[in-house]
Amino acid sequence: MARSRFAAAAITLSITLVASHSDAQPRPRWVGPVAFDRDASRLMRAREPEVRRAADTASWVIVGAVMAAPLAISTRAASETPSSGRDFGESLLSLAIPYGATAALGFAAKYAFARERPFATRAGLARSCVRGDEPGCEWDRNGSFPSLHSALGFVGAGMACAQALRFAPSDPGLDAVTCGLSTMGAAIGATLRMVADKHYATDVIVGSLLGLGLSVGLGWALHYRDGAPLPLATAMNGARAGEPLAVVLGGVGGIFSGALLVTALSAQWR
Repeated sequence: MARSRFAAAAITLSITLVASHSDAQPRPRWVGPVAFDRDASRLMRAREPEVRRAADTASWVIVGAVMAAPLAISTRAASETPSSGRDFGESLLSLAIPYGATAALGFAAKYAFARERPFATRAGLARSCVRGDEPGCEWDRNGSFPSLHSALGFVGAGMACAQALRFAPSDPGLDAVTCGLSTMGAAIGATLRMVADKHYATDVIVGSLLGLGLSVGLGWALHYRDGAPLPLATAMNGARAGEPLAVVLGGVGGIFSGALLVTALSAQWR
C-alpha cells in the first residue's frame, strides 16, 4: 500500500502541474541574464539557426538515452539474478519516484519563476505576445528556469551511478565507466541547451543540481538507508557492492569531460 501511495502521489502531482501549463501566460516574470549568464551565452550559443536546432534535437536524444540507462541496469540485474517480478517492480518504482518528483518540482518552478528563454528575449516576444495565443507565443517560451532537460538527465545519471554501487559486479573500472558515461551524457545534454539558446547557464546549473540532488537524496531516504520505507530487493544487489571511490571519480570526471567537450566545440558554432 505504501508503494502504491508513493507512486500515485508522484504521478498525480506531475500530471496536475503539466496540465496547469496549458494556460497561456503572455508576460514573463523574469527576463534577462544574471551573474555569469551573459558571458556564458556568448561563449556557448550557436550563431547559425540550423546549428541551434540540431543542438536542441541532440539534447533530447542524449537526455533520453541517459534517462533509459538506469532502466537498462535494473533489467540486466533482474535477468542475472533469481529475482521475482515483484523485485523488478520495486526497482522500477525506485526509478519512477525521482523522475516524477523532478518533473513535478521542475514544472512548478518554471511556472512560479516564468523566466523568459534567451531566444525569446532576443526576439522581443514579450512585446509581441499580447494575448499569449499568437504563433510562437506558447507558454514554454517563459519556461527557462530551471532546465528540466538538465534535471532529468542528471536524475538518470545519479540513479545509474547509485546502481553501479548496488548492482554492479564490483569491478572498479566498470563502476567508473558506468557512472562516468552516464554523467558525461547528462553534462553534454545540459550544455547543449545553452548551445541551442534554450537556457541560460544558471538554468542549466540549477536544473542539474536539482536532478542530481533528488536522485541521490530520494534514493537514500526511500530505498538505500537502514529502515528505508521502500527497500529494494536484496536479490538484485549482486554478490558484491560497487567501489564508491571509483564511482565518485567516474561521475565527477564524466561531468567535467562532457561539459568541456561541448564548450571546446562551441568555438566552431559561433
